[in-house]
Amino acid sequence: IYETEAGFTLVQDILYDALPYKPHDYTIWGIVAALDGNDLVAVTPTGSGKTTFLLGMTLALRELAAHPDKCLSNRTFPKNPLLLCVSPTLALQRETCKRFTDLKIDCLVINSDTLSEAAKVNQNLWEVAAEGPSVIVLSPEQLRTEGFDALQAKIAFNKRLCVLGIDELHLLFHWGKALRPSFVHIGQARFRLRPRDGRPLPLIGLSASVHAGKPWETIRDSLGLQSPTFRLI
Repeated sequence: IYETEAGFTLVQDILYDALPYKPHDYTIWGIVAALDGNDLVAVTPTGSGKTTFLLGMTLALRELAAHPDKCLSNRTFPKNPLLLCVSPTLALQRETCKRFTDLKIDCLVINSDTLSEAAKVNQNLWEVAAEGPSVIVLSPEQLRTEGFDALQAKIAFNKRLCVLGIDELHLLFHWGKALRPSFVHIGQARFRLRPRDGRPLPLIGLSASVHAGKPWETIRDSLGLQSPTFRLI
């Protein structure tokens, strides 16, 4: 539906209006594929604007949610749609969040540091996450906490959830069980997540380098990526 010339033009217009730069055509094609519910892995060079896949997806979701008449089918998107992004390091989490807030998109970072700081002022970030931000950026370790389990159980969270982003996707193989076991569980967490319509949660995975052979096979199998609902850029 969206992975068509009409869908491309629609999303292109949205992003040209919202972004201070023109995204690559392949980025727009990736976004429209994800809007159709497909999984996307984007392997593009460092500095090529990989984060725009997540920025653009969020901008498109917000525009289509706010203006259902622009949707290309009867399937609409929830009010205040949510992108959940898993990011491996504190620095990347902060950087990703800044990219969103620079576009005036509400973003919440959840990691051990932000949870600790919030607790000092009697704030529960998991409660904030359910209904507030358009984007939640969290460390992979948080996917196996009681806080995240409680968030998953909230109707408000599931109604808004539209897509899962994974930054530095290659680390699922390179860090894996030995260095950072939490990465192994990202795939498991993905399949526990079910958005409002009960469909599998679309995934956007980003990396500058995913090698063929065992590294790619490990990532593919861990996340359940398969045809015909998978796109590789």
